[in-house]
Order: sequence, then structure tokens, then C-alpha cells
Amino acid sequence: MLFMDMYHSDYSQFNNMLAQEGFAPIKDIGYRLGFGFNFRSKRFLMDMTGVVSGFNNKTTKDIEKVTTNLSNVISLDFGYDVLNHSKISIYPYAGLGWRISEIKYSKHDVANPNYTSISDMISNGEHLTLTSNRLGYQLGVGFDFTISQNRQTTDRTLLFIKAGT
Repeated sequence: MLFMDMYHSDYSQFNNMLAQEGFAPIKDIGYRLGFGFNFRSKRFLMDMTGVVSGFNNKTTKDIEKVTTNLSNVISLDFGYDVLNHSKISIYPYAGLGWRISEIKYSKHDVANPNYTSISDMISNGEHLTLTSNRLGYQLGVGFDFTISQNRQTTDRTLLFIKAGT
């Protein structure tokens, strides 16, 4: 399955710090793209995602830029279909996933107007990346709607929504 993901992250404290440095706030809502697999056996469901890659949330000031990124690598969710209907599924789910959070600061290289030799024609920019890796849990409720189904196999095309932590 290929999917798009929307998430909320509380950047209020981080945005206060950025405001003191003259940056605009980073948006609390972010978007990600992912792929994975969905397995079903009667009423039991399992979603396994390989990679869910976040789009950078960013803010800039002159030649400086701050970006944040939240991604998942390998998640496994288990659910139980409470409706047991052929077209619609509603299921609570729980799972674990490897989460990667990243904050990047960069300042672009600029030309030095007061250069005295070829080696100082450019003032070096600055780059810093902070990364956090951790195991996280997911809890929530999922909703699947079958758009099309191959009657000869178990292949289905789904529209799904999952809301949770």
C-alpha cells in the first residue's frame, strides 16, 4: 500500500525559542508519504509499514534555515475488526514503530566582499543536524472502506483512515 499521512506535533516551546532568534514559527501539522502491507485473517488485521518519510517543516530568516522532520522506519500494528462487514471495517489497533526525529539548522555560504586571497572569498556556512531514534507505540482506531475487490483473490483496494497516537 502507498499512503499519505498527516500528523500533529507540538512545537510551542521550540517555536518560542525560534521567535527569540527572529524566525517565524514552524507549523504543527506535517505530512508524510509511506508504503507498507496490509494483511487480514477473518477479523484480525496487521499493518506493516516499511518507511513513512516526512516532508520537512521549515522556517527561514535571511540566509538561515531551520527544518524539522518526523519519520518512521518499520512499524507493526495489530487490529481487530469489530464490524466484520465485507465493505467496511472499524478496528481498534495497537503497535510499535521505530521513530526518527530530526532538527536541522543551516546557514548558507556567502561571498566575502573583503577577501584578501582566494581562500577567504567565501565565508563558510554552518550546518548542524540533531537526530533522535526511539521505539514508539501507536494506539488508535482505524476505518477501512473497500473500493474494489477481486472476487477470485483476496486483493482489495482500500480507502483507509487511522487516527491515534
